[in-house]
Amino acid sequence: MSSSHGTQSIKYFGTSWASRGFTYWRKRVVMTTFLAALLALSVWGAAVIIHLVATHMRGTGRITLLVFLLLALAWSLAYGFALTRRTAAEKELGVPPIMRARSSSESRTRAGWSGVGAGIVAGPLVLIAQIFIVGTLAAAVFSSLQQYVSIEEFEAATGKRVPRRDDSDYASLTIIPVHRQ
Repeated sequence: MSSSHGTQSIKYFGTSWASRGFTYWRKRVVMTTFLAALLALSVWGAAVIIHLVATHMRGTGRITLLVFLLLALAWSLAYGFALTRRTAAEKELGVPPIMRARSSSESRTRAGWSGVGAGIVAGPLVLIAQIFIVGTLAAAVFSSLQQYVSIEEFEAATGKRVPRRDDSDYASLTIIPVHRQ
């Protein structure tokens, strides 16, 4: 999409990315502040859960649950920052570690409809879920501090076209690489 004066309009930033003036930086600061606030809230929620388990439970149940919660937190961080990994082609183009989805848009649509049903069942688990999203929120804050915050902005600013990923590209970017024979 282009504006009337020829500058491409991109999601969240409109045409302000082109001049990188006050409006652009205000939007970036607001976005980063919002993501940092979500991260702080999520970390606080996870800390409350871990504190309650550590102080109100006894015996092997406490140790087991603490180990599970700490492993979940470690997985969350590994998964979140894995979302910023780049393919070899993206590195060659100079794409910064921008947070991106782990699947193609078709896969996300299918998963979204499945998630609607699962969300109804899993609603009560919202507090425990804080443990699993801390890493993703930390990666989002990290991404918001990069030179470009989206592939769309990178392409518009540099004029370089980033190849679109398909589902097979994501196998090479997993936390633990899967080697197929």
